[in-house]
Amino acid sequence: MPRAPDAFERARQEEVETYEEIAKRCKELSGRREKDKVELLLRVLRSRDRVLGFDAHPITLAFLAKEILGRTDATVIVATGGNHRERREVEAAFRLGASHGPTIGLCSDTMSEGFNLQGASTVLILD
Repeated sequence: MPRAPDAFERARQEEVETYEEIAKRCKELSGRREKDKVELLLRVLRSRDRVLGFDAHPITLAFLAKEILGRTDATVIVATGGNHRERREVEAAFRLGASHGPTIGLCSDTMSEGFNLQGASTVLILD
C-alpha cells in the first residue's frame, strides 16, 4: 500500500499537469469564431434589413454587439430575456410590418420562447 505522502504527491502532480494542459489549450483559443459570426451578420444585413441572431451565451451577444456597432449604422438590439424592456424593443423592431430600418437583433435562447419571428428577414442560429 502506497504511503499517504507518496499518493498525495502523485495526485498533486497529476493536478498540476491537468492545469498546465488547460493553460496550453487556452493559449490556443482565438476570437476567430466570434469574428466570423460578426462577418456573417454584417454580410446578411447587406441584403436583408432585419436580421435576428440567436446565441446561447449572453457574453457572446455583448461581444457581437460591440463589434457590429463600430461597423454599421444599423440598429443593434441585444435581448437576453431577463430584461422586459429589451424583449419589448426586439418584439417591436421585428413584428410583422415594422419599419425600423436596418436592424440586427441579438438574442439569447430564452428570447426564442413565445417570440413571433415573422418580421425578421433572416434568422441565424449562431451557436
